[in-house]
Amino acid sequence: MLVLSRKKQEGVFVGDISGVGPLVKVTVLDIIGRNVRLGFEAEADIPILRSELCEWDQAQGSSERRAPASGVGFGKTMGPLPLAH
Repeated sequence: MLVLSRKKQEGVFVGDISGVGPLVKVTVLDIIGRNVRLGFEAEADIPILRSELCEWDQAQGSSERRAPASGVGFGKTMGPLPLAH
């Protein structure tokens, strides 16, 4: 596991930076107490799920992927993330 420290509005890229494979940008949007808000930018076909949803899905033994209500969290492209002030 790679462990990084990031400050507010700093981010990291995950994936293939050559442009051939998928790329996801993760940005620290806000830090309030012990809570960190992350923003994810990715193409619409890249699934982005919280770990507990993946673990729950695996525990249920589901072989089919179910889209979450309203499509949120399933790689929905929403354009550039707004900067927090």
